[in-house]
Amino acid sequence: MIETLPHFKEAEALRKTDPAQALELFQRLWEVTKQFRAARGYAYCLRKAGRVEDAIAICHAALELYPTNKIIRNELAWALYEIKIKPAKENGDLRSILAAAKEIFGLEPDPMAQQKVAIKVIQVAKANGRWNVVLEWTNRFKPDDFSSESFPSYGKKLMSDREIFYNAKSRALYETKGFSESRTFAQAGLAEYPDDIFLARTAALALAEEGQVETAAEELRQLIMNSTLSISKTRNHRFSRHSCKLD
Repeated sequence: MIETLPHFKEAEALRKTDPAQALELFQRLWEVTKQFRAARGYAYCLRKAGRVEDAIAICHAALELYPTNKIIRNELAWALYEIKIKPAKENGDLRSILAAAKEIFGLEPDPMAQQKVAIKVIQVAKANGRWNVVLEWTNRFKPDDFSSESFPSYGKKLMSDREIFYNAKSRALYETKGFSESRTFAQAGLAEYPDDIFLARTAALALAEEGQVETAAEELRQLIMNSTLSISKTRNHRFSRHSCKLD
């Protein structure tokens, strides 16, 4: 009796909601049909299950049959992101993350994958004080290339990728003595993120380097006052809530 293969549409619908359940379906489809869509689904499910090395192996096997297939190359890029970019970011390993980024960009993945890789490279280069590398990578993109969505973490709101980009590029321009460009870029960031004290500080310091020391000093004084006021309000709010609980 010949076993009936699952329908691709069934497996694909399940992949979007429950990759763990879809894994076996795509495995059977790939082993029998050797279609690139089955390989992509199988690799995706393996990656979501934490079996990233297996996902990479499936991608390489599929690329032997479909060497220019963009869908497989893109899935391989995401798998490499998981197994190489994330650990290098965690360890602050600039050499490893640059090598991994070169490998991934060579696959010509979709813009989202490129942007996620770029942000991680920029963050590691910034942490290592390699401002020339930060500038090189930020020059490849525009602010609008990055997501403006931010996520809460431990009660605090993290910077969006776009805000990270503004901070990194304005600081890199400042550190490489592009003071006028640094201030302009920091101010562009402040137009979107008016409460970002790091952008405000960079803008003021860049102005000072251009000779407008008094104006820059006033901007820094305002920044310190606003920051102090913000902290005071936060403390008072916490104290008020605590007092209410005591009552």
